[in-house]
Amino acid sequence: MIELVQYEVPAGGKQQTENCNAGAMHLAFAVDGIHEIYDRLRALGATFLSPPALITPASIAVATLVIFAIPMV
Repeated sequence: MIELVQYEVPAGGKQQTENCNAGAMHLAFAVDGIHEIYDRLRALGATFLSPPALITPASIAVATLVIFAIPMV
């Protein structure tokens, strides 16, 4: 289950969303075809912090990561 909550009364405030800040949050999914999904979400208007990046400790490919922001309404 994924629960998404938006407080309306009282309204929530803006957060500092940089990963280095306390309280920063993220949700991760393992997917096949990350580059195609990246292109599709970008075409739909998603704002990404960077293109997909290969994460490699000691030259061993572990994961490809991409981070995008969800617009707050």
